[in-house]
Amino acid sequence: MARLPVALGGTTIGRNADYRTAVSIWEDTAAKVPTNDRAHSALAVLAEDAGRMDEALAQHAAVLRLKPDDATAHFNFAFGLVRMGRLEEAVDQYRTSARLKPDGVDAHINLGSVLVRLGRFDEAIAEFEAVVRLKPKSGEDEFNLAQAYVSAGRPAEAVPHYEAATRLKPDFAEGFYRLGNADVKLDRMGEAAEAYRETLRRAPEHFEAHVNLAGALMMLGRPAEAVTVYEESLRLRPGDPNVQANLEQARERVRNTSPR
Repeated sequence: MARLPVALGGTTIGRNADYRTAVSIWEDTAAKVPTNDRAHSALAVLAEDAGRMDEALAQHAAVLRLKPDDATAHFNFAFGLVRMGRLEEAVDQYRTSARLKPDGVDAHINLGSVLVRLGRFDEAIAEFEAVVRLKPKSGEDEFNLAQAYVSAGRPAEAVPHYEAATRLKPDFAEGFYRLGNADVKLDRMGEAAEAYRETLRRAPEHFEAHVNLAGALMMLGRPAEAVTVYEESLRLRPGDPNVQANLEQARERVRNTSPR
């Protein structure tokens, strides 16, 4: 999740500037002009970068007192709350940010991510659907929506969004991999095998895609092909006990089905 940028005005703080010196400059500005929201914003950013989150939140709160209807101020306060693990409070701040800037997507994206962490998947889906409406043709956003559907136990609804993500990002190996996993949940083993093959065309070293492809091939009654894929899996992760056991099962299946 990203923090929205804060305009710091005309004073540029060099990358190697002493932290306390920078803080002193902005504290002096805030003391002389208490209504200077940029000074409080700058102090919040400096405190966050130093890991002083209590101080950062206090400065974000000061900005909100000065600019209660500013979407960015609510967004940045929410970002700080997330870093503190105060997710429920962050939800309220992100919702306010989204309400104040209805055509923006960042608040919806971050809100959706927080809701997923809270296990509130249906609400997360609504946020990611809003993002897709506001920002169509984004493979990443389609992927996020698909992931939320899967987390909610709704893989059938996830599939078209994974497919959209991979159309929009043809080299997106993880999109194909997750599509394959959703297909497995739906007992669509042929489609799953093809999705895993597409994953491996883009990411040949993807160990989990190899293992899952082999498993799908076994379910499809194609153990000879599964043997080859399991052997490749062991090349990637030598000695893996689970893969070794599955390979032996596949070999046994081949022996039992071979003409005598």
